Amino acid sequence: MGYANTLRGKEDSSMHRNGRPKVWKFAAKSALLCAVLALALDFSRPAFAYLDPGTGSIMLQLLLGGVAGGLVVAKLYWHRLKEFFVRDASGEDLRAKDNTPGE
Repeated sequence: MGYANTLRGKEDSSMHRNGRPKVWKFAAKSALLCAVLALALDFSRPAFAYLDPGTGSIMLQLLLGGVAGGLVVAKLYWHRLKEFFVRDASGEDLRAKDNTPGE
């Protein structure tokens, strides 16, 4: 099927050139990744670390600061984003209008 169809110009896109399905390549890489992760987690040692309440507070502040920063950036660029997608009633692009004085 694979080689004979290639000679006729009817190469199957779901097959690799070695005759195996392309899905096998993805499955092999996924299995290798899972095996590496399993080995990495298996050889880890307990940390015996202590996380006090201050650490949780810092993590919460980091999360809230990131959300606040993202909202500020969104507010600053909202007008540009809106202009990019919105058209006026005549169907013309708002960016395409000539904003010369006196018109």
